[in-house]
Amino acid sequence: MYPDLDGKTDFKIQALEVVEKLRSERAEKQSALLLEAFNKDRASLPQPLPNPPTLAPLPVPAPDVRTQEMINEKLKKAEDLGEQGMVDEAQKALEEAEALKKLPARQEPPLDSSKYTAADVRITDQKLRVCDICGAFLSVYDSDRRLADHFGGKLHLGYMQIRDKLTELQVQKELCGQGINASQFIPFSI
Repeated sequence: MYPDLDGKTDFKIQALEVVEKLRSERAEKQSALLLEAFNKDRASLPQPLPNPPTLAPLPVPAPDVRTQEMINEKLKKAEDLGEQGMVDEAQKALEEAEALKKLPARQEPPLDSSKYTAADVRITDQKLRVCDICGAFLSVYDSDRRLADHFGGKLHLGYMQIRDKLTELQVQKELCGQGINASQFIPFSI
């Protein structure tokens, strides 16, 4: 099927150029198909809101029983001092009561969801696909530029070469199993 290329370096060079051209065309077609599949998946997903609605601030929890008792004592003390004419001391007691009201409750505070950034939310909402060639996780939200960088990357292209060589070796093994001299069909390694 293949002509004998021993000593004919021009034919070898031409054959290598043809093989390289076919590989690059295959990679381009494969990346276009995968990009099309990603775009279809991306279009079918609900789009995130550009400005998420702001949440109302959580109300300040009521102080625990012990703190409330201390506040009541300070207020009563301020009232008594005010009746006695000690205005400065009464004002000081009122300020202490206000400070106690602002103290957080001694129980665990509820989680404030406004502290989460959009990146934290996206981590759990990611839709990932596995690349058929190299097994890398690719997000359906990735831009076309990022996908093109992936398909042209060393890891992806290296795995593509490994898979091509594996296919070649499997064909060679099958031909040898059938008693056919495979070296005449595969004159050089790719």
